[in-house]
Amino acid sequence: MFGVLNKRFMRKTITISLLIIAEFILISLGTWQLFRLDYKTQLIETISKQTHLPAVNEIVEPVEYYKQVKLHGKLLKEKIIYLYNLNEKGEAGYDVIVPYETGGKIILVKYEWVKEKNYDKMNDKIAGMIIPISRKNKFTPDNDPAKNIWYYADIYQLEKFTDHKLLPALIIRNANPDIFKTYIRNDHFGYAMIWYSFAAILLIISYIKAINAKQSKKST
Repeated sequence: MFGVLNKRFMRKTITISLLIIAEFILISLGTWQLFRLDYKTQLIETISKQTHLPAVNEIVEPVEYYKQVKLHGKLLKEKIIYLYNLNEKGEAGYDVIVPYETGGKIILVKYEWVKEKNYDKMNDKIAGMIIPISRKNKFTPDNDPAKNIWYYADIYQLEKFTDHKLLPALIIRNANPDIFKTYIRNDHFGYAMIWYSFAAILLIISYIKAINAKQSKKST
């Protein structure tokens, strides 16, 4: 008899423990989405504010992202970087990335997209927008500095390649300020509601099962 009771107690304990863990995970995922919602909302507000300010003619540190700039300086054309990318038509090619010296600082400039690794039509006057450097994801291939083929901008590798200390940012030449807001998806409120809904449904199902178990126990 005690053995049967112990087994029932153990099953009940395990079931409750799994329920608590599942609820914790679902609620945590929903809460994390709300944090992401807040971050994205602030980011979009920052971009909206910065992109409507007049262009500045110097870069200050720490770098303020999404600012429009009109700079005078010197493109270090002997250190051109070819970053593999697809154009708007899906054609394979390269973003021409060039270190740019201005005001005693050096920052990378995304100058142009080309199909082949040869480009020399450059002007030292740069107008564009400062953006953060994108991080590598798990599907991105490794860079090949020896062949000057890059799949992502690793600031430390690029400093070694260019022999220059670089600012942790990138200027997109002739950027359309409004295009950056369209790239930022902010669906996190919906995702949060989905996870919270799963948590609520799990609780309701567990409650119904507990009621049914009580009733069947009474009938026996």
